[in-house]
Order: sequence, then C-alpha cells, then structure tokens
Amino acid sequence: MLQIYIETYGCANNKAESEIMAGLLERAGMKVVSVPKEADILIVNTCDVKLTTRNKVLHRLRTLASLHGEERLIIAGCMPEIEYYYLKSLFPKASLLSTNYVDEIVKAVSKVLEGKRVEYVGYRRCEKVGLPRVVSNEIVRIVPICSGCNSACTFCATKLAKGPLYSFDEEKIIGEILLAKESGAKEFWLTGQDVACYGIEREGRSRLPQLLENITKRVRGRYYIRVGMMNPKNVLPIVDELLQVMEHENVFKFFHLPVQSGSDEILKKMRRDYSVGDFVTLVQRIRNRFPLSSLWTDIIVAFPTESEKDFGLSCKLVDEVGFDYVNVSRFSPHKATAASSLPQLPTSVAKARSRCLSLLVRRTCERINRKWIGWEGETIVDEYISKKRSYIARNFAYKPIVIDDAEVSLGEWIDVRVVASTHSCLIGKVI
Repeated sequence: MLQIYIETYGCANNKAESEIMAGLLERAGMKVVSVPKEADILIVNTCDVKLTTRNKVLHRLRTLASLHGEERLIIAGCMPEIEYYYLKSLFPKASLLSTNYVDEIVKAVSKVLEGKRVEYVGYRRCEKVGLPRVVSNEIVRIVPICSGCNSACTFCATKLAKGPLYSFDEEKIIGEILLAKESGAKEFWLTGQDVACYGIEREGRSRLPQLLENITKRVRGRYYIRVGMMNPKNVLPIVDELLQVMEHENVFKFFHLPVQSGSDEILKKMRRDYSVGDFVTLVQRIRNRFPLSSLWTDIIVAFPTESEKDFGLSCKLVDEVGFDYVNVSRFSPHKATAASSLPQLPTSVAKARSRCLSLLVRRTCERINRKWIGWEGETIVDEYISKKRSYIARNFAYKPIVIDDAEVSLGEWIDVRVVASTHSCLIGKVI
C-alpha cells in the first residue's frame, strides 16, 4: 500500500484542506502516515501569511527535500500561488499543488509516483465541502463555507492565493454538518478568510445570518457552532440579523473580529474600510446583546509609517475594549503586497512594540478571565492535551476551561465550576 505523509501549517482552513487531502487519498486506497521516513510521497500544506511562518516553512521544505528527495515532495497550500517562481527556483524537482486544487491531490500523487513533476496552480473555483475527510479530532469538524474575500487589504498575501470571494453551496454545507454529526462531531467551526462576506458575490449582501438560521433549523440536537473570523466592515451591515440568530443555544457567543490597528490613519493605509469608532460601536452592540461572550481580535504592530501615537492608540483600544484574546503580529513586508512598498519601520521598533503590546494583552486577558471565577454551567469537552494530561472544555462563550483532575472523555457534556484563571484559560472543577 502506498504511504503518504502530510504536514500542515497555518489556519483552521489549512487544517481542513489537509483533512480533505487525506480523505481523498485514503479513499483511493493509499495510507496516510505520521512519520516522513515511512512515506512514499511527502505533502507539505504551506502557509505564507507571516514572514516568520514563511521562513519556518521554507526551512522545513529544505530539510525534507534533502532527506527524502525533491522528486517525492509536493508543496501544497497558499505558497505555490504566492511564491510560484521562488519555489520553482529553490525546489525545481518538487511538484506544486495550490490551495485551489486540493481536490486534485490523488491525480497529483499518482503522476509523481510515475516519476513526473506536476503543477496545479492558478485560480480556479474549488468547492471544499462534501469531500471525504480524515480528522484528528472526531468531536470538532472544520467546515469551510467560502474561499477568498471581498477585501483588498494592503498587507494580506492570502488574498493572492485564494483569489476573489467564492461562497460554497448552502445545501452542501448543511449536508456536511449533518453527516459529521451522525459520526459523532459536536462542534462545527465555520471557516473562511472572512465568513461575514458569505454570499455577498451572489446577492450583494452577506447571507451568513440566513446560513446560521438554516443550520440551526435543520441540524437538531446538542452541538455548538463556532463562527469564524469576520472582517468588521462586513459585520456592520448585518449586525442586527447576526446577533439575533446567534441567540440560538447551539451557537457559541464567540466573535473573532480582527481590528488590526487602533489608528484610523493606519486603517486607511491598510484599506480596511472601517474606522476605530465603527469597531467600538460594533463591540458595544455585541456586548449589549451578550454581556457574557468572547471577543478575539488581531493587531499588526509596526505597520509602515505607524507612529508612536498610532501605536499608542492600538494600546488604548486593547486596554479599553478588553479582548479575551489578541493575536499580536509584527508587520511582515511580503513583496507581493501593496504595503511592502511603503516606508518600513526598523526591526528594533517592531520588536519593542510587539513586546509592549503583548504584555498589555496578557494583563488585559488576566483581568477579563478573573471575572469568570465562580461561574457554573454546562460545557463540552472538545480537546485533550496529552503533554499535560488535561482536558479542555468549552462553555457557551467558547471560553477554554482546563479540567485536569477528573475522569472525563472527549465529547462529554459536563457541568463545571470555574475556580481559578490565568491569562490564557480558565481552570475548572467538575460538579
């Protein structure tokens, strides 16, 4: 039996695409293995969103190519679209299969096994639902609902890989959730580059609220839906409809809204199409409706031309809003993006601002999490941390609650009391 190794970098969407490739390969009679040296073919599902991730992936590709041979290597994911010529120069004998061709993985592997070098690159619509999967967590099903987006952010390389917005068929999305639920899944992560723009290219307005409403009507029983990352500009026009449908007991009260900066001047240069005031108003609307909820965001520090005043405004926003989690990133000047041509800040400034904001985020998250001490309620156990021999349970707001002294199992619904907290999680006891 042919053996295939798959290594994945990046977001939940990339993880889903690796699960799909594994499912298609196993359906074709091949076996997916966990050790590179056991494999006939090696697939690396790449990410190119940050410079640090890019460098890590390139180092790993060099290692695998030197140990196992370029001819046996398939470079998949976003990088073949964004870095096509560079990858060809570095790995001339390796094959390329971009994120837009995951459904062609069996054909690609078959040709590589024949000794051919193949390229599956270029934009095409690929509907990534209703395909076989090999999942690592039977409780959580990652469900892509769209690819690409309707934005043109100056810092984003992902847009270059995914292309324009393509929303997947609603019936196929619901069908995948129904099948996964029958197989034991109890959490469904709706994912995409920006799930709030679902359906805009077809109807001129987001259909995310309607999608959520139809899922909750047709998928019965106990489960949770986690709504993925949403650009604030696409949430603002649908906020009332969205908050109404998120009242449903099967939807996590969880919002991932990447603000990216607390400065209006920087937001304009990023082409984010909203103001800080718009974002704050959106947060107020959410918290008026759901006082107990989780709010995640992303902030880029040291964006080109960012002044001390601009950076201070980002810190002020973090302190005043009080996020449950903040992904702090130093600006990565990707050559393919518009922002790379703007005047760059010194690396020393970027590092200092990243450290400063990260410390503020830690203090803020500690403050937010302490408010949950004493909370009691039902949770779903959705993750096991083998290194710590602990389980992670999630409550209605998707807050992570560490359970380390009880006999519980994945997928179990348990009542928990929060007894302590850290900056990154809550600590609970089964009651």
